[in-house]
Amino acid sequence: MEFGDAGYPDARVPARTAPLRQLARTIRQNNAKTNMLSRKLPLKTGLALAGLAYFQIFSQLEISPLLKNFVILVPVQVAALIYVAYFYGVARYKR
Repeated sequence: MEFGDAGYPDARVPARTAPLRQLARTIRQNNAKTNMLSRKLPLKTGLALAGLAYFQIFSQLEISPLLKNFVILVPVQVAALIYVAYFYGVARYKR
């Protein structure tokens, strides 16, 4: 009977089972990718709904068009500032 390494240097596994181990490894990798995608989907959906609600609320405001643009962009700018400050702090902490 022939023995193959099947990806494990010290394993004494029959050579005919090597393709099965490779198939199992491929399935585990595909499951990991699927799990990552399934975790990102609710986040993307939630952010899309939050964005739709945000602009729907601000489109219903009865204020001057110039002031409306200012009111819409201020929260976006604050969020961008928090995002940049967070990553600046993380990078500074790592040094």
